Amino acid sequence: MIPLGTIISSFIVVFICARVGYERWQLFVFMIIETALVGSLATVGLDSKIQAIVTIVALSSSVTPPQLLSFTMLSLGIDDQTDM
Repeated sequence: MIPLGTIISSFIVVFICARVGYERWQLFVFMIIETALVGSLATVGLDSKIQAIVTIVALSSSVTPPQLLSFTMLSLGIDDQTDM
């Protein structure tokens, strides 16, 4: 299920995040979504397997975009590229 979330997150980054702009706000929104989904995992019981599967896919698709946005902001925001 996690590779499915990674594929979904790659489409989110390419088609949505690149066009929206405001990277800091995108990071903020992704962190709110991740926090809500982790809280949703606390309500998963033994008989709610579908909720667990959907939550894990959604959570894994919301983890990668903030990482890619952060790496891009850091690497492109440096004035002198020799600092890398």
